[in-house]
Amino acid sequence: MGTGFESLVHKPRLQAFEYMIDQLGCDPADLLHVSSRLRYDHMSAYDVGIRHTVYIERGHGPSTDYYGYPTLQTLGGLPAIVGLQ
Repeated sequence: MGTGFESLVHKPRLQAFEYMIDQLGCDPADLLHVSSRLRYDHMSAYDVGIRHTVYIERGHGPSTDYYGYPTLQTLGGLPAIVGLQ
C-alpha cells in the first residue's frame, strides 16, 4: 500500500510526506523526490524540507524556477542528474 493509504492522508497535505519520512527514519535532506506534479508533490516536498527534487515535464501544469529543481522530459535523464552517468 502507498503512504496515503497507511497514513490516512493524501498529498498535498504535509502529513503524507511527514509519515513517509518518519517511516523511513531519515532526514528530508537525504531524499530525492521526482515528480511531474508541482502542486501535489514539489510544493509539499519543499515545505517538509526535501530539497533534492527533479521535475518531470509531462504537461500536468506550470513549472516554476522558485524551487530550483532540474527539469527533465523523461526519467531517462535521471541517472545523469544523480551522478550515475
